[in-house]
Amino acid sequence: MVLGYSCHPHSINNYEKSLAKANMDEVRKKVHLAVKEKQFILLVEDDIHFIHAPRKPSSSTTSTSWHMCTALADIHDEIEAVPQNVDINQNHRSVRVTMTDGTVRQCRGGIDINHLLGYLRVKLPSYFSSSYLSSLPGEYKMFDLSNVQHSFENLRVYWDAARNEMETLRTSWLLDEFQQNLHSKADYSAALNHLLEVCPELGQYMADFQLVLTGDFPTWKYNKKLVAEWNEGVARRMPLIIPWQGPFHVVLNAEESTVQIFWAFFEKLYKALFGRNKRFPKKPKSEKVSLISTAAFGGWLIIRESVLDLFGPCKDPQYVMLVNLLDEISCFNFFFYTAFFRGGNFETWLHSLLRGSMMFINFRRRNYDKATLCQLSDILFHVSNNVGLGERIQQFLQVFTEKKVEILHSVLRRCVPIWAEPHIICMIAHALSGRRFDAEFSQWFLPNYLRGHVGRDLTGLSLKSAEFLFDLFSEVWCTLGQTVKVPRGNRKFQPYYFPALDTTMDQRAMPMGYSFLGNEPDSTVCCDLTHCQQQQSQNWRKLNCGHSFHATCLGDRERSLVCPICHPLLEQRIRELSTTMNRYLAGDELDSDESDQESDDDDDNDEDPDSTGSSFDEPSQSQVDEFKLKVQARARVLTQNHPQSVLPQFGNAVQKPSTSNSSDNQDHQQPVVRDLYRCQQEGCGKICKSLGGLTLHSRKMHKK
Repeated sequence: MVLGYSCHPHSINNYEKSLAKANMDEVRKKVHLAVKEKQFILLVEDDIHFIHAPRKPSSSTTSTSWHMCTALADIHDEIEAVPQNVDINQNHRSVRVTMTDGTVRQCRGGIDINHLLGYLRVKLPSYFSSSYLSSLPGEYKMFDLSNVQHSFENLRVYWDAARNEMETLRTSWLLDEFQQNLHSKADYSAALNHLLEVCPELGQYMADFQLVLTGDFPTWKYNKKLVAEWNEGVARRMPLIIPWQGPFHVVLNAEESTVQIFWAFFEKLYKALFGRNKRFPKKPKSEKVSLISTAAFGGWLIIRESVLDLFGPCKDPQYVMLVNLLDEISCFNFFFYTAFFRGGNFETWLHSLLRGSMMFINFRRRNYDKATLCQLSDILFHVSNNVGLGERIQQFLQVFTEKKVEILHSVLRRCVPIWAEPHIICMIAHALSGRRFDAEFSQWFLPNYLRGHVGRDLTGLSLKSAEFLFDLFSEVWCTLGQTVKVPRGNRKFQPYYFPALDTTMDQRAMPMGYSFLGNEPDSTVCCDLTHCQQQQSQNWRKLNCGHSFHATCLGDRERSLVCPICHPLLEQRIRELSTTMNRYLAGDELDSDESDQESDDDDDNDEDPDSTGSSFDEPSQSQVDEFKLKVQARARVLTQNHPQSVLPQFGNAVQKPSTSNSSDNQDHQQPVVRDLYRCQQEGCGKICKSLGGLTLHSRKMHKK
């Protein structure tokens, strides 16, 4: 028996209802005040699904769920609202696009291809000249893994309470939580109509000031589609809205794509960290993706200098594949949102976005390869033409995030019972938003959100990762020149066999130079130009794309850091992607891809801005320094016991002997290729789409 006092459940329920109603009234007052005092509002929109919906058994329906739409108004009284343009068409770039049927249409919010290519011609030399991590200041290469949060705060541009306050939920107000699918253009149109009905003050704000709407990729895509339409229903109001692609979901999808493409690498790393019996799933959850990605990058930071000194300008495909993953892709995933975006450094973040767009193009990541280019074009337009909004983006970059709605969803899931129906979910969401009016009630109604208040020490995990990585690079050293280009067959991408990993990965894992079939780098020559006449193996340079050239062959000083092979092919690819995007906005349908479905991740591993913890762990740092000395010693032993020539053998392709006429190559045995998806049965060689398909094929056709 328990003695004491307790509230009756009806009392709690009644108080929740009053709290929810108070929030509905208060948010309208806040929006009205924002209109009156010209305060900046960011509209954040996202969907959330509750799969444990109560239902009656039915022969026609096996399962059901509630599909809810969440709309937040992120109101910042310290930022002045951007006045609406007299001509609302000036809110967006307008371009003319030729459709597939030959007709020409006007596309509002499209990509100005020539302007974008002009910008890229100025910025791409920095992309081709060095990897992403090499281009960053030294403090990014000396990241303190003993306290991740404090290190990120030191790398950010700002360090004041006012900027930190902008990233908290205290500035966010729930406009409404209502039942609504968000799977089509019509759904987003209906959602906007609903918001304008429940909060008419929002319509007044849209009439007077520019309203930025952010969210995940579907939110951005369908609202861009509505903006592009001319005077069709709700589209009459859509030009008043500025769609903004949420950077948090960009990096989430970049990490997921990285792990899927380099799955064979991450599987071996995962087993090395957590045990050989542990299974790394084909489609891991976001927390596992973040953990394994951070461990890989942390280990790379420890051994990076030793590995780069050991291999130098090596062009071996295995080596450039690993450096591309660790020094280019993992660097983007690690710093893009947490350091650059939240730090508010606009120029650094914009350059990072350019790197990300190149990564998505190389990944063939459908939808995101076009979306990042479109966002680049939009940002350039706002900075140069829509100056008011451009200034807000440059000065208060970290405000334009959709992450707050994900944090709200994680809290909402914890508070919603499994039997709740839509009106109950709506009431609970408004009560959570309105709890700020009653501090005492909120203490027991909702525990404090304490994520990230303990400094994380990833040194131990990173040290194990560093040991695995150096062992892997040692295998690469011993197998230089043994990478095999596997017959492509009917596969979409060109596969390569990497003996150090004993696995097959396709061209998407390689640098940009391998992205264009027939123009891949040759690891045995110093200059990849077919018309090169220089025979010496001196004064040459390897670019970030994997190609290398003599300094005199590059010629023009202004373009000396741009790859003459990749650049025209890359421009052609950008034109194709931009044209496809413009045609979609103007009326054509965009090809869908099941991998482009946004993952319903409601939590992340990034700490809150008010996190605390010790800034330096002396024992952990001493372990890192000791391990670095061991790695340097192992590198010296490796070069002594297994001397290898890491430099190309020939000056150009003309100097290279033909493999068909060379007697020396006739006796050279190629390594046995373990093509994971090709049947190894003699006389078969069938290529399957997956390991499961290969197993099924073997059982059915070869009785194995």
